Amino acid sequence: MTMMDAVMSSGRLINTQSWPIGDVGDARRARPTSWRTTTRAVNGNAVLAPERFPGSGSLLERSSYCPRRNVESFSIRSYEVGENRKISIATLANLLQEVACNHARNNGFSVDGFATTLSMRKYGLIWVITRIHIEVEEYPKWGDNIEIDSWFQFQGKNGTRRDWRVTNTRTGKVIARATSTFALMNEQTRRLARINDDVRNEFCLYVLHPPSWVFVDDAVTKKPISKLSEYQHVKENLKPSLADLDMNQHVNNATYMNWILESLPREVHTKNELNSMTLEFRCECKRENTINACSSLEIDDKNDESSSTFTHLLYLVGSDKEVSRSRTTWRKPSF
Repeated sequence: MTMMDAVMSSGRLINTQSWPIGDVGDARRARPTSWRTTTRAVNGNAVLAPERFPGSGSLLERSSYCPRRNVESFSIRSYEVGENRKISIATLANLLQEVACNHARNNGFSVDGFATTLSMRKYGLIWVITRIHIEVEEYPKWGDNIEIDSWFQFQGKNGTRRDWRVTNTRTGKVIARATSTFALMNEQTRRLARINDDVRNEFCLYVLHPPSWVFVDDAVTKKPISKLSEYQHVKENLKPSLADLDMNQHVNNATYMNWILESLPREVHTKNELNSMTLEFRCECKRENTINACSSLEIDDKNDESSSTFTHLLYLVGSDKEVSRSRTTWRKPSF
């Protein structure tokens, strides 16, 4: 399946755009392009080749035109907001994931949930997310229209990253930013693997050049999260529901966020607004697992009236194996 540059029949997706090589400017200046992907031979090797839909032009050479960014617009619906008429960070995370998955699908990667390429399938490799950091300056409200811009690039020698920028389309204000890191894993052994030359060369066609980072200072997004040995708050015996599972039969990342927030007292939510969340993913969580969610206020922030920071831990009941470590920062609510 491929993305179209028109309103989908459900009305959920307002517009999608694929960015050509060399054009990394304002999304509103980019010309929308419809794509599908075929397999063709280049120098005797099978490669993925983007092709415009019938009626929009001839086959385009992969080397001269390839979507390296994806921009989608969304209208916030009533069932996506909470009691404050704003979306939650978990809802935002689902929208970020939607844009990322559409970008991968639009480029011809597999649609099994792992976004693999031909070379990755040849070596039995899949992507696994290792960390995500989201900062929200202003939460979208019911009826707001937002635009999410996302792109993919290499992170060091053996990792990749995806960045997002969220804009309120009425005001033009950037209201949220996010970044995530990924590693390769052998699907059979479940061990991390190196990015070999075949995989790197294939992905070079899709990464952004020159690189662009949504956070000018990446230090906060990479700040280590210490293990929580003692905690003040705990939500015990959390069980994934069928609705919490993704297409790979793993618990969705947004569910982790909800569990983390559920572990905090209600007064934390009513007297503060979530400013940022960082998650480090430690192991898989499946339908049959039971989770305890623990939280503790960081000592340095106990005397700060304007903001506070919590450290969180999700672990498997019965084994004490860590599922994720996370950190949240909070501010006084905006009205």
